[in-house]
Amino acid sequence: MWQEDERSSSLRANNLAEEVNFLKSELKSIANAEENKKKAMDDLALTLKEVITEANEAKNKLPATQFELEKTKGLVGNLKMKLKLVEEECNEEKKEAI
Repeated sequence: MWQEDERSSSLRANNLAEEVNFLKSELKSIANAEENKKKAMDDLALTLKEVITEANEAKNKLPATQFELEKTKGLVGNLKMKLKLVEEECNEEKKEAI
């Protein structure tokens, strides 16, 4: 009887030791997962900060870019008119040459 109690206690102690080892392993896995999650969130926050900075820079440059675009469109319009005038002059000179 005494040996059975000792064997039973020994088995329970082994089972408890295995359960403790399993729980330690689970705890370590959870801690690693939390650390990875925190790192991912930090990386995401940094990336979002960079994107916001770039977006703000682009937003600040937009009015100047729009102004340059309108200026260029005006220049193109003027050049088209000059080209048309030069073409008309060339056509007139061709008519006179004939």
